Amino acid sequence: MNFSKYNNGVVTIEIQSMLPEKFLNLLWKSDIKARNISRVDITTMTMEISIREYDKVKEICKKTNTRIRITGREGLFFYLYKIKRQISLVGGTLIFAGAIFYLSTFIWSVNITTDKYLSPYEVRQKIYSYGIKPGIAKSKVDVRLIEDRMLKDNNNIMYVRVRMEGSALKVTVAERIPPPVITEDKEACDVVAKADGQVVTIFSTSGTPVVKTGDIVKKGQVLIKGEQGKEGSVYPVHAKGQVIAKTYYEYEREMQLKGLRYEPTGRKAENTYIEVMGRKIYLKKSLNKFASCDKIVDNKGFLKNEVYSETKPVEFILDEDKTVEDTVNELYKKTMESLNDKSAKLVDKIVDREKPGNNIKVRAVFVVEIDIAEEQKVK
Repeated sequence: MNFSKYNNGVVTIEIQSMLPEKFLNLLWKSDIKARNISRVDITTMTMEISIREYDKVKEICKKTNTRIRITGREGLFFYLYKIKRQISLVGGTLIFAGAIFYLSTFIWSVNITTDKYLSPYEVRQKIYSYGIKPGIAKSKVDVRLIEDRMLKDNNNIMYVRVRMEGSALKVTVAERIPPPVITEDKEACDVVAKADGQVVTIFSTSGTPVVKTGDIVKKGQVLIKGEQGKEGSVYPVHAKGQVIAKTYYEYEREMQLKGLRYEPTGRKAENTYIEVMGRKIYLKKSLNKFASCDKIVDNKGFLKNEVYSETKPVEFILDEDKTVEDTVNELYKKTMESLNDKSAKLVDKIVDREKPGNNIKVRAVFVVEIDIAEEQKVK
């Protein structure tokens, strides 16, 4: 780098030469001013020179086979050079931030959320027809005007919300869904019990209840009769209502608490054969030396297999309370699944146990409240 055009600035250099005195004599002959000269060792010296004379010093170093190294810098030139690097960094940062800010004043995406029937594509095309597309300036977007125009242009839209979030235009559309057509069933029918139970409450919207709270009813018994009116002016109707009743589900199960059970050991013996005219021709036959085993036969396909899995007796002892609890929970789950009624509610359960020998016998009764109402045509 050529420093001769700069008038101020001082550099501290370190030179290494076999003849440092010769180097100094050449400096003085070349009218190069060196200050603060100090000897580090027999071949090394440090000194300060003007930055505009640095190139001349390098030429003398070449002539005397001297190594030179800059160890310090002072002066306005180096200060300005440092400031120049910082200005470039700060300037680049400001330009980048300015570009980001400028780009953030535009809409770059349109995000649309709709319901079931109205497609996002249809809404997007309608918005594009208003001149609202990615790349438009935010200052040109009037969200209230877009909402009003979409409500006027499409009768299937009940509500629309348009908002600018960052560089995205978010459009949320709620569809106008016509109310379902209710067809009234005028055919006369009764409401009967679909299960045995004890009536807890009766809600009748049509028809005449013929049972009351606390009554014990049987499956098929009429609960709400399909007729209304006073005596002498009774007319048939389509009975409707809800009858909540206590229903009872009883189970009995016996389990073994202590004894032996056979568990697989992991050892197996396999046979492979084909069957011709009722006779087995073995392609692979293993000797079964197991004292006890389970046999699995796979006779699908041309090649048939027999697998013998060895088992061994293992003594077991089950915890009585846990066995009863697990059994009751299993029976309860089975009961609720069989009802297939999410409104069913367990109101009571009765659990009895007996212990004959190494077994335990569990009797469980579940009291469940369900809607036992079921419509039945009047014959």
